[in-house]
Amino acid sequence: MVLVDTDVLVDLQRQFPPAIAWLRSLHPQTPLGISGFSLLELMEGAANRLEMQRIRKALDRFPLFWPTSGDYRRAVATFARCRLSHHIGIVDVLIGETAVGLGVAIHTFNGKHLSAVARLEIVEPCSR
Repeated sequence: MVLVDTDVLVDLQRQFPPAIAWLRSLHPQTPLGISGFSLLELMEGAANRLEMQRIRKALDRFPLFWPTSGDYRRAVATFARCRLSHHIGIVDVLIGETAVGLGVAIHTFNGKHLSAVARLEIVEPCSR
């Protein structure tokens, strides 16, 4: 499975050519998933109710993944250890630890901050 981070979803939403090319390069049978927090972040950025509905409809076909209690425990430890040194935000820690819990890589452009999450495999899907 490919877990797609919020920043990549934004590039796909904006039809950024390298992001679209990356998506098309994936094997057709490769399942895509997103963190529930990524959906919430996109909804937070919506300018109006119609845009929010479009976001929900576009992402409705992808499975949403939420942190487990174990993911939350690791997120608290990671946040306490790395908040000041890596400037990582709460949502990034939760998304990263969800990926660790699932045993999948996170496809993101936010490797600098997410590098604070131990055992997280980070994949930059394309050049920006």
